[in-house]
Amino acid sequence: MRMLPLLKGARNAKLFTLSSALFLFLIFLSSCEEIGPNIDLGGPGREAGLIDTTYVLTTVEAPQTKKVLLEDFTGVRCKNCPLGAAQAASILNTYPGRIVIVAQHSRFLAEPYPGNPDLRAPESQELETYLAPVLGKPSAAIDRRIFSGETAILQPNINKWANLASQAIAATTPVNLTIQNTWDATNRNLKVTVTLHYTGTETGDNRLSIMILEDNVESHQVQPNDEIDTNYVQRHVMRTMLTNFNGELLTAERAPGRVFIKEYLLENIDASWDADELEVVAIVSRSAGSFEVLQVDKADVR
Repeated sequence: MRMLPLLKGARNAKLFTLSSALFLFLIFLSSCEEIGPNIDLGGPGREAGLIDTTYVLTTVEAPQTKKVLLEDFTGVRCKNCPLGAAQAASILNTYPGRIVIVAQHSRFLAEPYPGNPDLRAPESQELETYLAPVLGKPSAAIDRRIFSGETAILQPNINKWANLASQAIAATTPVNLTIQNTWDATNRNLKVTVTLHYTGTETGDNRLSIMILEDNVESHQVQPNDEIDTNYVQRHVMRTMLTNFNGELLTAERAPGRVFIKEYLLENIDASWDADELEVVAIVSRSAGSFEVLQVDKADVR
């Protein structure tokens, strides 16, 4: 607002005083303006125009077989991490089709070697902090559970991973999960459609997380003998997420027959990422008093 110039005379002085008071009053109003709630759209992949719907069906699907998430917190400068990767691969071979591995390259011991791809992702570090404490690398979060006899989610003893995975495999799931990907090779755009169908009741908070993985990424990796393998193949590397690191909150009541359909979009995917090696991982987990993964699945981008 343009201030009036100060003029001589009582009448002009009054005008000036009133204008000044009005100006200050408007500033006061603006400083006290009510701020609306911070609406969480779920992450960078949630955009206007994408499907985001929920409804209830009278016919409830048969429950899917439970799959298990194994998140391996690792790093290229961690000499014992190849042993963790080998253990994860062994568990995958023991339970084919039942294990989803995600390699989380959080900051510790993960600085890339010169000329190498940077495998670190901000969400990996956020997840490490979220699931803390971290006692070293490699450490695995298996279904983000604290198992009987353990005190933490992240398990640095790789010799325990197989037993914990066998316990997780025995669990059931209250939610069915399917993923459909649409890949635009011209623009390198990826649309992900995830459908959840609840077959049981969940009373606590549930969240949906969407990750993009790249498999078979070649980089330098220090080995247990302190030598550097310059042609090491990194598996299941978490590149980015289409939700916030801790997922998107599922707000409707979750009872048998409840369906959620959500679309996410990632545009102009980094040209250095091999589309033939990209995978989408979807995770449904708890987030109130427990971070336990209820169901997980993955699907190739193309």
